[in-house]
Amino acid sequence: MTIAVTGLPTVADIDPKGSSNGTQAGNVATNIAGTLFGYQGASFDPDTAKVLPDPLPQLATSASPSADGLTWTFNLRPNVLSQDGNPLTAADVVWTIKRALNTGQFGANLLKGIHIDTANPATATGPLTVQVHLTSPSSLVEKTFSASYLGIIDEKAVVANSPASDPWGYTYLASHSATFGPYEVSVDNLPNKEVLVANPHYWRGAPQITKATFVPIANDSTRLESTLSGQVSYGAELSLADLTKIKATPSVQADLQPNVNLEFYLVFVMKSSLVQNASVRRAFSLAVNRSQVVSVAYNGYAQPVTSCIPGSLYAAPSAIANYNPAAGNLAKAKQLLAAGGGPKAISFGYPTGIPGSQTLAEVVQSDWQAMGVKTTLMPYTSYPTFLADQASGKFSIALEGFGPNVQDPGYFMYTTVDSSSSYDLGGFNNPALNTVLQQADTVTGSARAAVLANACKLQLQDAPVGPIVSVDGISAASSKFSQLSSIGGIPFLYNMRYQ
Repeated sequence: MTIAVTGLPTVADIDPKGSSNGTQAGNVATNIAGTLFGYQGASFDPDTAKVLPDPLPQLATSASPSADGLTWTFNLRPNVLSQDGNPLTAADVVWTIKRALNTGQFGANLLKGIHIDTANPATATGPLTVQVHLTSPSSLVEKTFSASYLGIIDEKAVVANSPASDPWGYTYLASHSATFGPYEVSVDNLPNKEVLVANPHYWRGAPQITKATFVPIANDSTRLESTLSGQVSYGAELSLADLTKIKATPSVQADLQPNVNLEFYLVFVMKSSLVQNASVRRAFSLAVNRSQVVSVAYNGYAQPVTSCIPGSLYAAPSAIANYNPAAGNLAKAKQLLAAGGGPKAISFGYPTGIPGSQTLAEVVQSDWQAMGVKTTLMPYTSYPTFLADQASGKFSIALEGFGPNVQDPGYFMYTTVDSSSSYDLGGFNNPALNTVLQQADTVTGSARAAVLANACKLQLQDAPVGPIVSVDGISAASSKFSQLSSIGGIPFLYNMRYQ
């Protein structure tokens, strides 16, 4: 089959350590990764789940913490072979973890998020037994090891193809895959196309689709027409505005993903003096008519986020579930703005690559001007420039998108509003909130739900970020491939929904 996407990574981006240019690099890691845990089990329906369950065992058959929570023991699945035919061993897992930390990139950030002991991160205690060492307990261990950036790498294959001067195989893995996942990637034709070939040794059985070719089609309308005309088998990342055209074409079927987990929210840039006051930040968030954003920018195929985090990740307690009413509260927003000595003018920066960003920005601009604040829109075609200007405080409020790699509400809050996070959006710092979020990472079940509810209330008080909408994803498949998510061994399309 052939899959049309917005773009492809450079050759160097196929290394699962992270992504240097964004675009599709995360999907490459997903396509080839074999992870210890994952969301590929038959019991998980990605289109109907409102609260995502814990990940299921994949390359690991089980994981259990010690009494003090500082040591996790992973038991590995026997008789698993890599694409090179080498058996999975505990040494592969230990090497992968140490390599991820050595990269200092995305995998390293995930591992540090679970408080891994960087001096002694993991040890092999048997051929198929690994112990992971933490400096403090974490409830996110299994979820973290479901991330494709921590897909287990075949150490034997990498070392055999790397010189002693490159012990982590950075050069080799820049242009080769060496994993225990369902596919291996060919980079011969990048950036014109990327070819995935089924791993005949895959532990679930050889994938039913033996070859998949990703082709970059940056223009949305061209990508749509290529799908509708049958030039490609599957068109990914289509515009919700085109759903009517898709439904009117008998030869294709829309693949609507209500829980794609792409969340858009306001980020208050704390370097700007205009949003230092908590009441002012609360006013800007409260003034937004989220229902109108859903209707106008996304044709109804999105959900207003009225709590501090998306409902698809966490059912917020009723006491805080509607702190941002879907239709907004303009009168209250005006009161808070006046009480906080709010500005008469504001600048709003946003990347044009975010789906629906221009229309969303125009709705928000209208809402804020109705509150009495002149709003200047600042669109950015270059995401790096947008980030640089955000960091320098060139605009006071930003529009950001987030697709959480760890499907967890506490992780979502940690990455967006905790100053100890490597992401720390906007430069917000609330020691009380940081403490509560760190506490949430050490407990489970109802106790954790109570802690997260408290964290949500603290976030409400200071409004460091203002979630707006959770947007559906839409793709289209030819009739032959219309039920891809139910076909065994197609994790590269299945997992696109969670990147």
